[in-house]
Amino acid sequence: MKQIRSATNWDAVDALTDDELTRAALSDPDNPPLDEETVSRMRPAAQEMPERERVTLTLNHEVVEFFRSCGQGWQNKLNDILQRYVDSQRVA
Repeated sequence: MKQIRSATNWDAVDALTDDELTRAALSDPDNPPLDEETVSRMRPAAQEMPERERVTLTLNHEVVEFFRSCGQGWQNKLNDILQRYVDSQRVA
């Protein structure tokens, strides 16, 4: 196996103060700071994703078009609505 060498001078990085590291991070266009909205949508990496099953489903055109118009993640939104319905039926 070929070993890849880092181009980072880690001794120089270790010598930086916290303020210098913060300024360097904020100036990096590939690493924008997180805003409150982004942080609020994050969840722990260890949190398990619910098991999902791929199905073929026939829906009314109007229903599909409505959810597609919601943009990216429309299938997840539809799944969330169906999950809330299932949960409400279990309580009743």
